[in-house]
Amino acid sequence: MPAGSVNQQPEERRFKTRNSLPDDVRSSACQNLNQILADTIDLRTQVTAAHWNVKGINFYQFHELFEELAEVLTEYEDRVAERVTALGGYARGTVRQAATRSHIPELPSATTQGRAFVQQLAARLANFDTSLYHHIRAAEADDDLDTADLLNEISREVSHYLWLLEAHLQDQPQGQVWGGGQGQSPQH
Repeated sequence: MPAGSVNQQPEERRFKTRNSLPDDVRSSACQNLNQILADTIDLRTQVTAAHWNVKGINFYQFHELFEELAEVLTEYEDRVAERVTALGGYARGTVRQAATRSHIPELPSATTQGRAFVQQLAARLANFDTSLYHHIRAAEADDDLDTADLLNEISREVSHYLWLLEAHLQDQPQGQVWGGGQGQSPQH
């Protein structure tokens, strides 16, 4: 197994390909990408559950944000699965396969309030982004620049949505004023 391998699971099913990467690199990449696929599927279903079940004062805003994030994750599921098969692997993308392999913590089913969903989803996105970082480094160590590029793209998008979620948690403290005076607008 190459030094850059993150995931030490049994070899993935292999298909013939003319891809120029060495077989051991492709095998490692397929294992790591299947882990990312499982995490992405699990994360997307949790975001979708939040989209369906959110309640509270900002219902519509959160409902729309969660739907948008779920759509983005769906796109990346497809891109990751296609990369696995392009490398000669077998994309393990059923719900059961994702459930058994995912490293994403389960979303509590009792959650319904928007802010609670935002806190829980932000934690899961941060967890996922950390995992992506390690898989990017593994792909770079294996000189698999196409996989690293795909994972960087996903990480940028995940970081963007993490920022959007965390912004909802960063309330301006009571009593803080802009520009030094009560009721004044920010100074530019």
